[in-house]
Amino acid sequence: PSSNGVLCGLYLAKSSIPNAGLGIFSARDIPEGSQVGNPDILLPIYDQKDQGMTGSFSSHLWAGGPYGMGYESVNTEALGPGLVCSVNTHQERNTAFKRVDYDSNGLHRSKNPGVGAFTMYHNVRMEATRPIWAGMELFLEYSISIENDTVIGDNYYDEEMRQKYLDRAERVSSGFADIMNEQSSADSQHALEKAWALIRDEIVVEPLREYLPESMSKLVDHNPEEARLQSLSHSLEWLQANGQCMDNLYAAPSTIEEAGRGAYATRFLAKGTVIAPAPLQPVYNRDELIIVYKAVEYEQPELLPRSLPKNQLLLNYCFGYKQSSLLLCPYGANVGLINHNSKAPNARIVWSSNKNFQKSWLSKTVEELKETGLITGLFFDVVATRDIQAGEEVFIDYGQEWQDAWEDHVREWTPPNDSLDYVLPHDFNTTQDVIKTKEEQIIDPYPEYLKTACFFDHF
Repeated sequence: PSSNGVLCGLYLAKSSIPNAGLGIFSARDIPEGSQVGNPDILLPIYDQKDQGMTGSFSSHLWAGGPYGMGYESVNTEALGPGLVCSVNTHQERNTAFKRVDYDSNGLHRSKNPGVGAFTMYHNVRMEATRPIWAGMELFLEYSISIENDTVIGDNYYDEEMRQKYLDRAERVSSGFADIMNEQSSADSQHALEKAWALIRDEIVVEPLREYLPESMSKLVDHNPEEARLQSLSHSLEWLQANGQCMDNLYAAPSTIEEAGRGAYATRFLAKGTVIAPAPLQPVYNRDELIIVYKAVEYEQPELLPRSLPKNQLLLNYCFGYKQSSLLLCPYGANVGLINHNSKAPNARIVWSSNKNFQKSWLSKTVEELKETGLITGLFFDVVATRDIQAGEEVFIDYGQEWQDAWEDHVREWTPPNDSLDYVLPHDFNTTQDVIKTKEEQIIDPYPEYLKTACFFDHF
């Protein structure tokens, strides 16, 4: 347990930001520069821009270039289905994800049919960019534009604007407190209380509202900065009663052959424990995950590899039925890394006990769900079916249909041509200091699966 006696380090609960849905809260103090939660994965999304992906995943895409994805297609974006997708943004931004590793977890395309079935972008670490105290909501720096792989800067969320709201809050608080002190009758005080509620909730702009107390009685000796910070927090007791633990899983190489990485228990989890909440992002039409390559549209087929994946890798991280166009894609800390084990599963997925779960949605059609205009309403819970020890890998049973499909894939799989000496292009880019000219490549060519291209930034 931590110093405050709370075992869980992160909670999923209702955001402190009005109308922002769910948020992630820390249950312990985190010093600046320290890791927040457990590392997670990133998924590359190829040439999806302007194709109209439905669901809120479309608003959670980051520029792929800064994370090493810029060479994979004309326009590669990054999707973080773990904490990165769960954390909101706010002027009190206190986290940023700093590191991404890239490897195939020891699998090689010359001998492993599992290569390509999971993302190679992993160990995504979120760090505290300022001290975070127990109970505070996490807010991620959303400063990278998905338009041009460029940092757009602080803009609205800068220190100057923050100080501006603080100064205005002090003027509003002190001015209203003076008016309140001049009124002595109970009727006057009651009228002022109603006026204060109207001003704060209906007239004051939302960022300024965080600096003001909810009750007029708290205007005396009011500290706007303290009020703002308190408005972004919940008590640990509230989080334990209303939240769900978000750091019960960590990522490591799976014990399942060909599976890549897996999800392991951070701590002992008793039978019946909710191992992880899994809010579900809907993709209303699975055909949206069919890749339409921009290199074909731009008549630059030479930029494409010889063997092209048909679907976005995201498809491998979603749930669905063949008879339905709807996909439900879970997000949450390392939930996407829970592997299949039909012989010895120790967990299962159930509809959630989360208070925000919209049970009535289960009877809606896909079109009715889409028409609600809402995103977060369906949730899975991953529940332990027996006691799970700390450090034990967590498994669920994907079902017989998935098992049969995997066995068919393994049986029919053959290594790609010239795959024996295959080296990841990413490794070439990080180990080759000099790029060969066209003339040099005539004498000493690169492998056929590699292409050279020029990338440049423009402003």
